[in-house]
Amino acid sequence: MKIVLASTSAYRRMLLERLQLPFETDRPETDESPLAGEAPAATAERLA
Repeated sequence: MKIVLASTSAYRRMLLERLQLPFETDRPETDESPLAGEAPAATAERLA
């Protein structure tokens, strides 16, 4: 099984390292900015 951390979060990387699981990191290329007038719940659903 291959684990890819698609995040630049140092905290998330540290959590995986503490579990001693082999993983690689890849920077996401997605703009996570909310659209104009978009509700937070709609932003979360769109990005999920």
